[in-house]
Amino acid sequence: MSIKTKIKRLLGHKNQQRIKALKGWVKYCKTRSNRGLLELQSDQWAEPVVYELPDRHLFFGYYDLQQIRGDKLLVTAVPRKAKTNKHPAKLYWIDMTTGSFHEIGESRAWCWQQGARLRWHPTLENVVMFNDVEGERYVCHMVDLEKGLLRTIPRALYDVTLDGKWGLSLNYARLQRLRPGYGYDTLPDTTAGQNVPSGDGIFLVDLETGVEKLIISYDSLVKNAPEAKNQQNYVNHISISPDGSRFLFFHLWTPALGARWSGRLYVADMDGANLRCIKDGFIPSHYCWNGSNTLLITSVGFGGSASYYYQYDLAAGTKERIDHPHLVQDGHPTYLSDGNRFLTDTYPQNDSIQRLLLWDGQGDVDALCRLYADPRLVEEKRCDLHPRLTADNQMITIDTTFQKGKRSVVLLRRK
Repeated sequence: MSIKTKIKRLLGHKNQQRIKALKGWVKYCKTRSNRGLLELQSDQWAEPVVYELPDRHLFFGYYDLQQIRGDKLLVTAVPRKAKTNKHPAKLYWIDMTTGSFHEIGESRAWCWQQGARLRWHPTLENVVMFNDVEGERYVCHMVDLEKGLLRTIPRALYDVTLDGKWGLSLNYARLQRLRPGYGYDTLPDTTAGQNVPSGDGIFLVDLETGVEKLIISYDSLVKNAPEAKNQQNYVNHISISPDGSRFLFFHLWTPALGARWSGRLYVADMDGANLRCIKDGFIPSHYCWNGSNTLLITSVGFGGSASYYYQYDLAAGTKERIDHPHLVQDGHPTYLSDGNRFLTDTYPQNDSIQRLLLWDGQGDVDALCRLYADPRLVEEKRCDLHPRLTADNQMITIDTTFQKGKRSVVLLRRK
């Protein structure tokens, strides 16, 4: 155990948070001259459109979901000092032709990084899906924007097949406890104190009937990674392949909240069969599919070491690192429809500037935009850009704190 890790354990998670908050204020004092910076670096995009609400954070969430359909844009709003277990999030769609807001409903199952997993239903034109609390469980609502609630699925969903028939779920309370910012804490984690909770893991949900089935258990994952047996195990970042035949996920484990985690990247068939460890011995961070046989994975570098982008060919069983000086920082990638280029971003650098980048598929990176990131928002409340790209490659949306110390959504439209 390193000296740094020992110090962290002695401090405890809450004291670590206080120190990070103090560092954030110090950094803000040093970089506040950049506050309000939103600078386009490419002439291929029109002037940005900013969506915001007074005294509220406005954001969408993660980069792996479509935010826009037609002229409608989905957003989440919470008070500036919201607590995830006390303040419900209000969900809206925005008419991009008029800028008007239209309320969808509220959710008590939301987090700072991924919201309530608000998304468009993959096959029903005017229908959205989002997670919520009903009674003593997390659920997923299907809501028609004109008719209202259609039905409620008895598990909160992480991802859904493109035919709208199947969903995958996990224990959101456990995820929030072990990785704050990605799960929900409205309800208690009943598995607290269990390193390898039985009867828990990844669940397959029939979206027609609501029937659920545990398809990958923590017990089975720990058998493949015995070094995780005496640590706290959890699952994150489930993503279904475009053809709906399989999914990826991260199996992660940590000795304690706030301590460094270890992990493995897995792929499995939709029924949990053919579980395959794609990579261990490094820390997977972010992901995207390129077709249904190729993965793009970023690895995280701890202690200032570089992060990298790797392409995995699942059919050939090969891995290739993308070498470029601008791709040695972690980011949130999404491939363009041509399958060669991908959009990604960076975390704030020493100047508290985030960057939006485009890998051109031919060995170079184009800078699209740079924005200020308010460093006073730390830990789970930090605001990553999480760039979302429309299927036709014509629009990009990002979450940002470039102005006023709160989240807003920026839309970039190709000229």
